[in-house]
Amino acid sequence: MNNQLVQKYQWIKESLEKYGLHVENYQTIQYGIQFKIVDKNGAFFLRIFQNKKNGIVIDYSQIRSEFKLEKIKNILESTHKSVETNDADFLINFPVIGTDESGKGDYFGPLVVAGVSLTESTEKMLNKIGVVDCKRLSDEMNIKLSEAIYKICDDHVSVVSISPEKYNELYEQYRMRNEKLNEMLSSVHVEIIKKCMSRINPSTIVVDQFANERLILSQLHNVVPPEARLIQTHEAERFIAVAAASVIARAKFLNELELLKDKYQFPFPKGASQEVIHTGIKFVKQFGKPLLSHVAKLHFKTTDFVLNAGGSD
Repeated sequence: MNNQLVQKYQWIKESLEKYGLHVENYQTIQYGIQFKIVDKNGAFFLRIFQNKKNGIVIDYSQIRSEFKLEKIKNILESTHKSVETNDADFLINFPVIGTDESGKGDYFGPLVVAGVSLTESTEKMLNKIGVVDCKRLSDEMNIKLSEAIYKICDDHVSVVSISPEKYNELYEQYRMRNEKLNEMLSSVHVEIIKKCMSRINPSTIVVDQFANERLILSQLHNVVPPEARLIQTHEAERFIAVAAASVIARAKFLNELELLKDKYQFPFPKGASQEVIHTGIKFVKQFGKPLLSHVAKLHFKTTDFVLNAGGSD
């Protein structure tokens, strides 16, 4: 048996089993080896071949599930290993960076993305004061907890707030390049991760799964140390670092929305409800259509309702 193939098998086995996958013993096939990979949802085969031109080649053709294929490729081919999972019992190595955003679903107000860097001790402190996903907290509690997080984490908190006016400009730039909102959002998350990394060298980075994993992976190439683990997962707020980032982002969003209210002496409701549509109509009638881009995210369908209801000049 080719020693290089066996060594590659051992590397793959170790890499996949770190993420809870079971790799069975290999079997010899023509020009290579194959082995079964087992997870909680079933099993599939992976093959390795010796190619004179390209050396050792991994054959993914036996993986029928697109989701599993993407997952395995991310583990084996990405410099920074990225995993999407619904399991809550990750092993987090410290220091850890968590990022989250607020305002993405709100018609009025900015888009805010925050990042929080934690050591094992600061995570315990945040857990003790009751830091959870901002959606589980009142506005008042988000603001209060945000202040406590700043006190505990000091300068290990980073925030980017994109005003509605700037947001609309950026959105149009991305649209002209045939890119979507998730590309823009990924760029801001990467910016925050870089800001956090200027203060701490992370072992783990946790980001909510809002788009294709490779959007962030591609932008972090040659930025994050190869030994750092990047986790992108749905409901990432179950991790304290991401929950803290969600609280920071929401508190900043609420403060910015209040500043808009003071500037225009006009109330701006949260979300994108019928009340928001009525408020948009009133705003345009009072201040004019051009200023709508200074307070609202214009790509929302809400804009059509606002302007088609007679709110345009």
